[in-house]
Amino acid sequence: MRATGSKHVIQMPENQLCNYPNCFPVDGGCEAGEPQVTACSHFHAQSQARENPPSKTNINDFASVYWTGSAFGGTDVAKLAARGRLVVIAIVGASGVGKTNALATLYLQLLNGERLEGYRFAGSLTLGGWEALADPMRWGPGGVTPNFPDHTPRGAARQPGLLHLALRDCNDQLRDVVFADAPGEWFERWAVDQAHDSAEGARWLERHADAVAIFLDSAKLANPEERGSARHQSQQLLTRIGAAYKTRPRAAIWAKHDCFEENLAVAAVRSSLETSGISQQFETVAANASEPIRGVLELFVWLIDRALEGVSAVEPSLPRSDAAFFGFRGRA
Repeated sequence: MRATGSKHVIQMPENQLCNYPNCFPVDGGCEAGEPQVTACSHFHAQSQARENPPSKTNINDFASVYWTGSAFGGTDVAKLAARGRLVVIAIVGASGVGKTNALATLYLQLLNGERLEGYRFAGSLTLGGWEALADPMRWGPGGVTPNFPDHTPRGAARQPGLLHLALRDCNDQLRDVVFADAPGEWFERWAVDQAHDSAEGARWLERHADAVAIFLDSAKLANPEERGSARHQSQQLLTRIGAAYKTRPRAAIWAKHDCFEENLAVAAVRSSLETSGISQQFETVAANASEPIRGVLELFVWLIDRALEGVSAVEPSLPRSDAAFFGFRGRA
């Protein structure tokens, strides 16, 4: 199955539909190049059973594109990388610390006209994924009040859902950036047992991320009943981050800073930050679910800037109109 946390419009057993490598006929067309997927020799017409079959839907009606708007999986990212070097930013932290909330806030602020300093929004291939995160934070019909995004389920996926932004830098060069929206349980397990099966998603980010942001829960560190476990969990994760990402940009984010208070637990976490070599720190504040988190844009600008250092922007060149081979787009 495709490694992504997104939901497809139509649920189909893709591994039974096609045996061609990395082909997802429902949402990506035919990887072998057939204009009609049912005409491909790798397609299994007898296995078109759907969990929730819609009426009068033909698989050949789907466009032959590799993206659907949903969050990316590993295969999608590999195809996006064909147009130039992209960077992956890991969003790390325990469950419930606010990682998904920060990503949703980034999207809503860009949608509202805010800008990442030094960059212009140039598109996204995962707008559906961004919308899925941001939808609970909007006012709804009938007076439905905004709320925080749903908890990212750990599920069975072995790679995080990846959210894409295409940006233009100050030199008008195209920059592709993807952010990992991963469940906190992966990192909690990874911090304790790096080789555990349920930590595969965290190991994937350890291999591929260009920069990492670790979220620290100010509210739990201030709560007398939770500060002990929060301190221990934060220190474990910081130790692992320091070892795994020691040559890559790292930032710590004191999330929910409106609840912050100095105490022995916070002092212990600060000591772990220093030991792990993480000197760059940010604060995010959200008074309630309907108020955008402050500090998010500054955080992501720093991460993007550092992740892109030394990475050359490669603009895809268009095929010449008189080059028949490069202009070929289907069967004659």
